[in-house]
Amino acid sequence: MISLSQFLARRGERDPLAIDDISRYWCGASDAAVIALGQMPGIGFASVKKRMAAFLAVCRHLEDMKRQGELSEEEAFLALFIMRAESLAFSKACIMFEIRGRRFKPADRAALPQVAQDLLAVLEP
Repeated sequence: MISLSQFLARRGERDPLAIDDISRYWCGASDAAVIALGQMPGIGFASVKKRMAAFLAVCRHLEDMKRQGELSEEEAFLALFIMRAESLAFSKACIMFEIRGRRFKPADRAALPQVAQDLLAVLEP
């Protein structure tokens, strides 16, 4: 799994407050990322449906961990970015969600796992 220093270097993060926040949530988020990636279904070969399903399965897994008190909201959100940096397959699934998810109707967005909704909110202008 990617280390904190590698993650910060890839992101080019220099803001001390951001580094402090990432460092605070790193252990829980990194552990969750390992578990969630282990549960991720395959993304297929250029399959929109499989990539979307894989991304949402990971988000549902993170939400389950939050409900069980194993993960905070911040750790769940950071786990998405850790998985994106760690796994090419998850990165492809995440990119597909970012492209398609922006077009979701409000009712469809409301049905998404909270961590997926949070990602879409960050992407909004």
